[in-house]
Amino acid sequence: MTVRRNKGSISVCCIRNEDSRKGLGSNDESCSLGKNVKPPEFKGDPDPVAAGAWLKEMEKAFNIVQVSDNLKTDYASYFLKNEVNYLWEPTRALEREGHVPWARFTELFLEKYFPDSMQNQMGIEFLELKQADRCVAEYEVKFTEFARFVPDYVHSEAQKARRFQHGLKSEIRSRVVALQLKTYPSIVQAALVIEIDQKLADREKEDKKRKIDNVEETSGQEGSIQKS
Repeated sequence: MTVRRNKGSISVCCIRNEDSRKGLGSNDESCSLGKNVKPPEFKGDPDPVAAGAWLKEMEKAFNIVQVSDNLKTDYASYFLKNEVNYLWEPTRALEREGHVPWARFTELFLEKYFPDSMQNQMGIEFLELKQADRCVAEYEVKFTEFARFVPDYVHSEAQKARRFQHGLKSEIRSRVVALQLKTYPSIVQAALVIEIDQKLADREKEDKKRKIDNVEETSGQEGSIQKS
């Protein structure tokens, strides 16, 4: 297997080795297979969530094309652009070993763009996260964003579900709790349905009130005309 860098992508080609060509057995089956993935570039986004997301995207790309550990740092640094790349080069030069292992690269990257202090702050914000004036869909997006980077607080499906449910508005939460749901997707779906139902009920109340107000206003106008 050979791994190549193309413009903006990592390419892996599975090519038969000598043994397969000689019929000594291989699962590659005269394969000349090319897979291309295009990880995002990182240009120094100050948002720590974006930095963490970029690192995860790189790791996903490595898994797809099966990049070996000793090549990961070189390929990841290829996607560091602009000022980030200029900062990385002297940092790499300061490392004692000529090659920077992937674990060390990850450590240095997180120290710079997603330090422990920021992760701790996100943990606090995650624990305090509530739906508040957001709709359920917006709350779920925010919850998922935080949960990706504070896994210690959602280490199981049940714990993740409980935390999401706890942050819902009281009028939605009370109805979700009554359903005794256990999984995160089912609780999210129930909250979405309940929210829609509440909006429809509120709209019906407003329409009914408007009709009553119109009838009273009309009656008042007719009474005034009769008196005059």
